Amino acid sequence: MPFGKFFRPALFDIMRARALLVGINCYPGLGSLDGPENDVSAMEQWLQSAAGGELAPSDITKLTTTVCNSNGRPDNYVRARPIMSQIYEWVDQLIFDGGPQQVDFPLGARLYLFFAGHGYHTTGNTAIFMANAWANNLGEAIPVRALAEYVRSYSLFREVVLIADTCRELISFAPDVFFARKPATNPNAEQVRWFEAYPCQVGSKTKELQFNNKPGGVLTNAFLSGVNGFAARNRDVRCDYLKSYMINAVQQKLGSSPEINCSDQAMLFSIAQAIDRSTRLTVTQKAGASAGQTLLIDGLNNQEIARKDLATGPLQRDVTPGFYFLRRNGCADKPICVAWENTDVEY
Repeated sequence: MPFGKFFRPALFDIMRARALLVGINCYPGLGSLDGPENDVSAMEQWLQSAAGGELAPSDITKLTTTVCNSNGRPDNYVRARPIMSQIYEWVDQLIFDGGPQQVDFPLGARLYLFFAGHGYHTTGNTAIFMANAWANNLGEAIPVRALAEYVRSYSLFREVVLIADTCRELISFAPDVFFARKPATNPNAEQVRWFEAYPCQVGSKTKELQFNNKPGGVLTNAFLSGVNGFAARNRDVRCDYLKSYMINAVQQKLGSSPEINCSDQAMLFSIAQAIDRSTRLTVTQKAGASAGQTLLIDGLNNQEIARKDLATGPLQRDVTPGFYFLRRNGCADKPICVAWENTDVEY
């Protein structure tokens, strides 16, 4: 099933999508990670599924750590890959493929830009370190927002989706980085819809956690959970629905807020279509807690959803992902964020 027919039958019948997936586990000069390549594999699997648009392998460019020795690691940072020139080569080929534009958005409905690895924030841009970066050469980095804006300036795609699952620390001794290409001046650039997501605020770090018994990025897994139904409303995963869901999901796992932005109200668009999914909330009584009925309150409209005396057993309920409160006489209200498949809370 072509990408357009799955998502936008009225608009994108003959259009395709493309994706650049960059995941770097091994940094000989900085220290290795465990999750980025798992995240790339998970993203690739979704993109090739019907829900993700059934992208052909030829439309997905995947750049992950190059194996250079018997231990599955590059010998040193000089030989480590991917590097900046590979990103620029991919971008230059993309612009070449767009050619002299005879139609709007000539390369398709959507471009996915996905990055996972070590990173930092500088001069208004979050940058991902390439595999050959090291302490005295932190300039080996690609500013991901600048890259997305550069592609967007050519209006090659109707939509650009950027996921950057990387830290955003402010490193005083790291050089400022810039994207070494001049943006175009295509008049349709302002009509390109966009979605971008980072796992934390500027100046902060993120971390890897276990997902399906494998290490992975929280932001990546929040995105995939959302597009697979947890962010769906009436089977539509619109970009603003996904934004709200991912903020809740990351907060639940990390206790801090990600930065997620999307097109304004006039240019909202569907990221995916999926069957609406609920999460199983289980509330158990905390040792020493006061007795009495525990109320589950919808945080959006302050309405009671369920009640139970937890002394008689846990309160279990399938609920829509979002914010809720637990309330009981003699106890302070407890706000809870429900996002993932299962949420367990003591009260």
